[in-house]
Amino acid sequence: MNSKKLFEKISKYILKNRMTRQGEKIAVALSGGPDSVFLIHTLNILKDELKISLRAVHINHNIRGEFAARDEEFCRKLCSEMNIPLDIYSFDIPAIARESGKSLEEAGHDERRRIYINLIESGKAVKIATGHTADEQAETVLIRLLTGAGEQGLSGIAPVSGGFLIRPLLETRKEDILEYLENSGIEYMVDHTNAENTTVRNRVRNVLLPLIREQFNPEVESALCKTAAVFREQNDYTGRIVNFYLDRFSFVDYNEARLDLPGVTNLAPWIMKNLLRKLIARFKGNLTNIGYVHTQELYALAEKPTGSSLILPGGLKAVREYNYLIIKKNDIVEIPAFPETELTFPGENILPEWDIKITGELVQEAPSFEGSKLSDLQSVYVDFDACQEMKFAIRTRRDGDRFIPSGMTGSKKLKDYFTDMKIPREQRHKIPLIMCGEVVLWIAGYRRSNLYRILPSTKRVLNIRIEKL
Repeated sequence: MNSKKLFEKISKYILKNRMTRQGEKIAVALSGGPDSVFLIHTLNILKDELKISLRAVHINHNIRGEFAARDEEFCRKLCSEMNIPLDIYSFDIPAIARESGKSLEEAGHDERRRIYINLIESGKAVKIATGHTADEQAETVLIRLLTGAGEQGLSGIAPVSGGFLIRPLLETRKEDILEYLENSGIEYMVDHTNAENTTVRNRVRNVLLPLIREQFNPEVESALCKTAAVFREQNDYTGRIVNFYLDRFSFVDYNEARLDLPGVTNLAPWIMKNLLRKLIARFKGNLTNIGYVHTQELYALAEKPTGSSLILPGGLKAVREYNYLIIKKNDIVEIPAFPETELTFPGENILPEWDIKITGELVQEAPSFEGSKLSDLQSVYVDFDACQEMKFAIRTRRDGDRFIPSGMTGSKKLKDYFTDMKIPREQRHKIPLIMCGEVVLWIAGYRRSNLYRILPSTKRVLNIRIEKL
């Protein structure tokens, strides 16, 4: 392919995938290999057309000894000749991998990502451009097919990911890159480890793909890239559906992810399984080591009775609790109950440890309605004169707590009330109890007590409200 058509193709691909915007600072991940060298030359040629500015970042992993030092020096010289700013970082990735228990690949990936984010947070760059090619896309799809990936895995490498990683060469063949570099007399470094068939990717690249090209399909890379594009469209559509339901029927915080099962009961199995994987990703931050078998087990757990559980990789545990499927850390330590805190009514009480504000206000007259509507999720009305001789307080549940629900005359164990309400055990210690003396006046957000309710003889009505800070 002649250079003009090649650059036009890359420019259209960048624009089609909205990789850059006018005025953005782009940092090119420059290893010194042919792909990254071609990428920085290409973006340097297209920068005026795209209205972007360039810099480069080179990360020395210190894995290949003198070859790593050679590549670093090459990148330094290249950027100097092109008058492009260069940031160089050096890490002992083998040592980091040993200390963290990660593989070399994982440790390198994590350090690179950390550096990229630092570049963006420092204002040096808005996007990071990497030199992934169509050949690497084909290799990735084939590897994932061989290991049993689903539609997300078979969608391959995304043109844009994380909002900041862009891959302008993802539809560009390696042979076109090498041809351009050779014809232009542009030097690049060669990583000798790419010829060693010690990794799965190298064996796919050097053994399997040439065999398929020779005996099955001479355009196998193109076919695999088309497959990735099809699955990526399907995965994008599935993702929108999954996010719609997760936003409405799940809750995620530091300690757990909770899915309201009745809200997603009628979803097709493949949507539900994608939803469960995305729920883990939202909680854990990634899907490392979460494979097909775990997705199947998690899907089956959603159909099992309360109390059923499942151990997942990465120190996670999944539990079926009433109408919820809960994913939490396997070694989770329950948050201790907050200490009892006295409340001043009338008045405003700020409770940072609870992240709430509780206000008690005397109102002129009682609401005209009776029954359970005298309380809701954030507010309750009580007879102030009936309980003003006792202190108001807030605390969490204790063993032996009893409660007289509104509309009833007999007391009930708080534990039994939580069970009847199908409140997961992991949530019960977080629910505020508003106390009047030793009486549970209000299970905030759930139900008020039948004691100290508004009566025809009530003279002063206290309205208690809870708001998030």
